[in-house]
This record gives sequence, C-alpha cells and structure tokens, in this order.
Amino acid sequence: MDVSVAIVQLRQSSFADRHLSSPRDYDVYLVNHPSSSKQYPHGYLTLPRTKSFNAEGASEAALRFVSRLSHRLAKRAVEVPQWSTQCSRMRVNIASCFYIIPLLESESKSVRVIEKADFYNLEELLHVCLNRDDRIETESKHLIIRLEEWLGEQQARSAHFLASLFMRAPAHQRLRICVHNPAYSPVQSLHCFNIVGFSRVSDASKKSSDLEEEVKKGNKARVQMIRLEKYDALIINPIFGSGLRCHGSVFRPEYYANGRITRQKSSITSTYNGELWAQRYPLHKAAYDGDALLVKTLLNQGINPNECDSDSWTPLHYCAFYNRLKAMQMLLNFSASSVNIPNKTGATPLHFAALNANEYMVQLILSHPDVKIDARDKDGKMPIDHCKSVPRPEWQAIARMLANWTTVEKIQMDMMDGGNLMLPLNKGTDTTADDLKTLMCTELEMQADSSVCNLFAVWICSKRLSLQLKGDHKVLAHLKKWDQNVAKWGHEDVSVGEDRPRLVFRRDAKATLVQEEKAPLNERALILLYEEARENFLKGLYFCNDNDTILLAALLTRIIFGFDHKITDKTLPTVLPHHKIVQLKPTIAATIKKLQSCYNKQTTVNTLALQKQFLKICWSLTIYGSTFFETLLFMNKPIKDTLPVHAGINDYGLHLINSANMSLIITLPLKSIEFSHKPENPYINITSRSTGYALTLRTPQAGMIANLLKQVQLRVMK
Repeated sequence: MDVSVAIVQLRQSSFADRHLSSPRDYDVYLVNHPSSSKQYPHGYLTLPRTKSFNAEGASEAALRFVSRLSHRLAKRAVEVPQWSTQCSRMRVNIASCFYIIPLLESESKSVRVIEKADFYNLEELLHVCLNRDDRIETESKHLIIRLEEWLGEQQARSAHFLASLFMRAPAHQRLRICVHNPAYSPVQSLHCFNIVGFSRVSDASKKSSDLEEEVKKGNKARVQMIRLEKYDALIINPIFGSGLRCHGSVFRPEYYANGRITRQKSSITSTYNGELWAQRYPLHKAAYDGDALLVKTLLNQGINPNECDSDSWTPLHYCAFYNRLKAMQMLLNFSASSVNIPNKTGATPLHFAALNANEYMVQLILSHPDVKIDARDKDGKMPIDHCKSVPRPEWQAIARMLANWTTVEKIQMDMMDGGNLMLPLNKGTDTTADDLKTLMCTELEMQADSSVCNLFAVWICSKRLSLQLKGDHKVLAHLKKWDQNVAKWGHEDVSVGEDRPRLVFRRDAKATLVQEEKAPLNERALILLYEEARENFLKGLYFCNDNDTILLAALLTRIIFGFDHKITDKTLPTVLPHHKIVQLKPTIAATIKKLQSCYNKQTTVNTLALQKQFLKICWSLTIYGSTFFETLLFMNKPIKDTLPVHAGINDYGLHLINSANMSLIITLPLKSIEFSHKPENPYINITSRSTGYALTLRTPQAGMIANLLKQVQLRVMK
C-alpha cells in the first residue's frame, strides 16, 4: 500500500504571539522532483511517499520513513481521511492512505533535509493549490487541501485536538504500568516487557531468563484454564489505575483557515465552542451549507445579507467559494443583497467563483445587473486575471466568458414573498409594463395570456406612494420622474427619508374575487397571493371577527413555526395584527390559550395547503383584494366627524378603516356609490344611496380613487 506522509511542524512563535494559529504557523515537508514531462516543465513538489510491506501497518511505515530523516522517533502518525465524506471515500480505490506526522519547530530541526527537499509554509501552499498552479503535483494538491480541511474539522469536534496532536507524549511514554493475566499470549507479554522495561536497566534481565519463566507460568495457567473451560480472552486497559489524566494542562493553540469557521474561546476556562460562529452568523452558516430554504427564512426574518463575519466574508462569498448555487440564487433574488462587497483582500464573490472555475456560479453572478466584472482585489487582479493564467479548459472557458460578456441592462422586479427576479430590458427605454409582466409570467410558469397572469400587474412602490402601471406605460420613464410623482401624489409623511422606488409584481387592483377563485392557481401564484393577504392581515387592513382572527393566526403559526410550537407573547407579533395585541392585552393569557388550542387542532401538514386554507378564509372577507389609500375623512351624514382613515376599494365596494384603532367604520356597496371629483383637486365627494352616507375624502390621490372606482364599477357591471 502506498503511504503519503505529511510532516507538519508547528512554529513555536505561534504560542507566544497569539491564541489563534493560522496556516502561516505551519510548515509542510515537500520533496522537489525534476521535470519528467511537458506538464511540469520546471519540476514539481510532492509530499513524501513510502510503502508498507508485508504485515507492517501504514502508520508503522510512515514512522519508519520519518525515522530515516531524523535521529529521534516521531511521536505519532495519524491517518487523515483522503475525502471529506464517507460516500466519496467509498467510491475510490483504497490502495493508498495519507498520514500526518506532527512536529514542533524545535523537533523539526532534527529532521535531515535531503537534497531538493524542504519545509514550505502551509499558507503559501494553499494559495498555490487553490490557484491551480502546476508547481505542485496534482495528488499532493488534493492532500494538502484535505489536510487543511481535516485540521479544521478535528478542532471543531475537540477543543484539545491541537494539544493532543502536537504536544502530547507518545503512547509508549505515557504507559506507566501494564498488568497481564499469566494465561495471556506470551508474545504480547514479550512486547510489553520490551516497552515498559526499555528505559530501565534493572529490568533488562527480564528479556532473558525471567521472561522465559514468565512464559512457562503463562503456558501452565492457560492449560489449566482450558481444562476448566474458563479461558477465553483478556482485554487490557493499559491506563486503568495509572493515575493518568485524560487531558494535560498544556497551552493549546487554536486553528484558523482562511474562509473557514472562525474559532474563538467561548468561556473563562478557554474551552472552545465549535458552534459559536454558526450561532453568531446563522445566514453565513446557511450559505456555507447551501441550505436555500434556511437562507430564505433568515432573510425574511430581517438578517442583513451584506454583513461580514470576522473573516470579512459575506454570505455571498461563502456561496461563491463553495459553489452553493441555490443558496446564491436566493441571496441574489433578495433586493437588499449587494453583489460587489469585497472581503479584506479585496475579493468579491465573482473573484471567488472565477478562482474556482465554477461556470454556473459565474453565470449566475453575472446575471445580476449591479455586478462589476472589472472589480480589482488588493493585488490589482480582476476576476478574469485569476483564469487567464491557468492553462486548463475550465479556467480558459471562464476567461472567455468574462472577456466576451456584454452587459445587458436589467431591472429588478420584487415579489411579495421577499424574492425578486432580474428582467432584461429587451427594448431598452421603450420597455413597457406589459413586456415585464410577460417576462414575469414566463419565469413564474404562468401563461402570459392566462387568467392567472391577469390577476397580477406591475407596480412602482415606495414608502410614500404606490402606483400600478398601465400596460403601455414605459417603465424607465416613470422611474425617472418618480420624485415628481411623489411630490404630486405622495402622502405627506415628513418622517420618511429616502423614498427609493422599486418595481413590484403584485395583485392587480382591478382584479375581482370571482376571477381569482376561478383561476387555476399554480404554486407560485398561490404563494404570491397568500403573502400579500398575510401582509394586509398583519397590518390590520383585513378586518374580521375574533374567531376568524384566531383561526388565521393559528394557520400562520403552523406555517411559520411548524408543529409542536409553544405559543408565547413573543410569538404574537408574527401572527396577530398589532392593534389586536393592544386590544387583547388585559386578557392576553386567555388569548394565547385560545390560539394554542386552535393551533393544536390544525391537522394539515403541507405548507402549500395551509397557505391555500389561509387564502380561502381571506376570500370570505368582504374587504379582501382592496387597494388602500391613506386619506382624511370628512363625514357629513349621518353624523359630522373628521378622522384619518384607510380607504380600501375592491369589487365589493368602498371600505373605511379608522387609522387610529384599525376598526371598520363602514363598508359602502359599490353599486350604491356615487362620486364626484374635479381634476387636480385633492377632494372626492362620495354618497351612498343605500346607506345614506355622505362624505368627503381628502388625499393627493383623490384622482386615483375616482379612476379606480370608475374602472371597478365598469368591470363589475359587465
């Protein structure tokens, strides 16, 4: 069997300078071979290799090899799995193995450096391996990278790993006493006499006459025990009763690898908690694992996708480096994500994707409209520079892709579930809302002319104003004059600072409930409608009775928290409107108990089915599907009053909600409404024949209310 050996020395300076050891604190022994092929014109470096013969174990072979280079025995030889997972390891032919020989810097001085061999810094070796430089032989590259990964994995499992590996005495020195059953194998007894008595002059005679006497006694005892049918086997614990400690009280340097989990001391006793990084940076951990669903959940909880961890990596860096496509797509689809944030070396996610020749990852990052393909790191290199110098097909293909990349202007379309899509502006400045709607329907697997697609429209939304675009409206033109539109129609909220517009794909204000109920909703359409209904419910805009409120809250709890969730007062803000929590505060315990009971009665398991159930309950509300405007109400009949309201308009009628306590004031059926509005006038007068109400709404969007009432009435009258 071939045995690859990594003789690794830990520099003594790492103990005094800091608590964390980095790759630069390790040196690895490599052999320089002369060139023997065109692939390596200048020679190449390899890890030392040896063979195990006959019954010799691989670890003994590794120690035997090192003993040739040193006048002293190495402490130990530890096997390093050549693959990170057992599945990968099972797929290869196990005709070779990999062992590490740990040495301290003072010990490595005794290693005889043969001609064309030397110790090389691990940090520099990793850089060469990751850049696919041909100075190191291919198999040795893999083993060096695997060595770095293994060191990190072992430290995450045990806080005492490095101390045990580099500083713990070898096994034969830790063996204080060995007690044998005289009936045990005399061969094993001889071995123990050789080990225990090796350094004791007084015990030297045991290797001759005394040992022969021990063997005779053992043979007699074995014969007697076999005769009595008592002899089977003896298992020896050599450290039982010896007083040895499991872990020595020695200084333990911790391990650091660029781009890996940062490990810190987690308590006064310096015990290391390998989960500290994951707890502090859950989004980074989800990106590292490629868990797209968890990434989406964490983003919806408000975690910043642009936060840098202690290694200055964002979640996008981890996705790009480890080729996590689905997680990267989820991050790029999130509107707040920035694709060009550099780490401390100046590398962006595109640098990492190009460095590792991940073709699909490069394409995915390039699809983002804000990506900078000419961004330079601190060495002055652009992403293409990491590929041009590597003479391999994968890297050359990436280099050609980056060189020939022509930026197609794209625009971001947000969705109600928190995601977004980047849509190409195929017609440039002439791209219309209908063009983008068609692209969205195609991406969401809706037919562009279907009844499902007709439920949605393109909106421009900001904090002070939301406008639904007509099909022939030119999107870029409306975005450019957004400030003028906000000044003209936006609500007067002086607390709003920057009012950046964004495109949103959401429910059409003119869509009717009948249309929605009859449409064959696919999964994406149902989710978008559910998310919009959930948002309006939590804002208190979907007024409903207490029983429906509890049922909707129970469904939300099941959707968000799954099964077996214990509802507390901290749960309520995510499933109940704020005004309801305020109203129910005196009886909050009873409300939680009632909600818990309703939650426990839910038997539906499928999330999509729960979302559909939530949506169907909302369909039963007369206010469902309303488009809301913030207005000031002047009531003339039946009473005189003035108060701020949310005015909602749908195919049922006009709904007025008190903005102060979110209570429903009145619903005026659409067929009984008469209204009048003068152009450029912020007032709209409304009367209802069936209820006798006469009122005036004041808002800069009065013209929009009048226009929407007119269009909805025409659609309902058909």
